[in-house]
Amino acid sequence: MSSKYAALPDLDQSQDIYETPDLVSDVSTVPTSTIPDIDSDDSRSDAIDHTRLRPTDAAARFRNADVDARNVDFSDRISGKRRSYVVGTLQDDWDEEEETVEARLARLTREVEELKAQMADKKGKEEVEADKGIVELAAVLEGLATGAEERLQRKLLQSTGAVGVVTKTLPPQDREDKEDIESGTTAVYKITYAPDHKKTHLLGKVAEFDKRLLAMEQVIGMHASALDNYDLPLPANSILPHLDELSRQMAVLSGSTTSSLDSASRRVKQLAADCEKLAEARKAARLAAIDGESLESDETVAKINALYGVLPTVEGMKPILPGLLERLRSLRAIHQDAARAADSLTVVETRQEEMGVEIKKWEEALEKVEGLMKTTTGTIEQNVVKVENWVKEIEKKVELLK
Repeated sequence: MSSKYAALPDLDQSQDIYETPDLVSDVSTVPTSTIPDIDSDDSRSDAIDHTRLRPTDAAARFRNADVDARNVDFSDRISGKRRSYVVGTLQDDWDEEEETVEARLARLTREVEELKAQMADKKGKEEVEADKGIVELAAVLEGLATGAEERLQRKLLQSTGAVGVVTKTLPPQDREDKEDIESGTTAVYKITYAPDHKKTHLLGKVAEFDKRLLAMEQVIGMHASALDNYDLPLPANSILPHLDELSRQMAVLSGSTTSSLDSASRRVKQLAADCEKLAEARKAARLAAIDGESLESDETVAKINALYGVLPTVEGMKPILPGLLERLRSLRAIHQDAARAADSLTVVETRQEEMGVEIKKWEEALEKVEGLMKTTTGTIEQNVVKVENWVKEIEKKVELLK
C-alpha cells in the first residue's frame, strides 16, 4: 500500500480475500434464452407479426443498392426544401436507361485500361498473350473512337459551314483483307473541315455575335457611346423616340374624352392653317429680301467704286494713318464715356426733379398737420376751461352739502 494512505484512520490493511461458491453438478452455466418460444405460445395475438429479421437476408437485399447523396442536406434542419438521398438498384438503372454509343465507348475504354493495369503484374507467356489481346482490343476501340470523332466533326462543321476537304486511305484490318483490296483503291471522304477550325471557331462565334449586336443597334438606332452617356440625344431614326411618342399618344388617347378630342382636332386644323399662312408669309418675305439684296448690291458696288477712287489719297496718307487711327479710337472712347456721363446726369436730374416733387408734397402735408394741430390746441384749451368751471361748481355744491 502506498505510504500516503498509511496514516488514514479506519483503513483495513489486511490482505483482500475473494470467495466463490462451490460448483454444483445440477446447475447449468448456459444462459437462459430471453426470447419466448413462439410455437409454444398458444395465447399470442394474431395482430402482431412475430417473424424474425435475418441480417443476412437484409444485407443481401441492399447489396446492389446505389445511393445518390448529391446535393443532400444531412443537417437537423426541418424545412420543406430539405433534400434526402435517393436509393436505387444498379441493375434496375441499367435496365431502365439505355446506354448510348458514347457512354458504351467510354465504358469499354475504361475497362481496357483497368484490364491493362491488372495484367501489368503478371509475367510469362500468359502475359504476352493477354497483352496481344489487349492490343487488338485497343486497336478496335481506337478505330471506333476515330469514327465517332469524325462523325462528330462532320456534324459540327455542317452546322458551322467551315470549308475544307480531307482525303483518307482506309487501312486494311488484317492480311486477308489486304489481299482482297485492289492496288491503288482508296476511299475518299469529303467533309467540310478546316485544320484551324478549332482555333477560329470561338473567334467566329464572337464575330457573329458582334455582327448581330451591331445589326440590333442599327435597328434600334443606338450605339455604345449613347449607352455610356445618357445626356446624348438619340438619332432621329431610333426606335426608342418613336416608342416614347407612341406611348404618349396612347396615353393622350386613353385619358381623353370625345369633347376634348374634338377640340384638339379643331386646334390642329387651326394650327395647320396658321402654318400654311406662315409658309406663304415666309415665301413673300424671301422674295422681298431677294429684291432688297439686288438694290443693296447696287449700292455696295457704288461704294466700292468710290473707295477705289480714294485709294491713291489713302496711300499718300499711309505714314500718318496709324497715329490718326489711334487718336480716333481714343476719341471714340472719350465720346462713349461722355455719353455715359450724360446719361448719368440725365438720370440724376430726373431723380432730383422727383425728389423736389416729393418734398413739395411733404411740405403741403406738414402745413395741413400744423393747421390741424392749431385747431386741436384751441379746442383743448376751451375744453380745459369748461372742465375747470365744472369742477368749481361741483366744489361749491359739495361745500353747501356739508
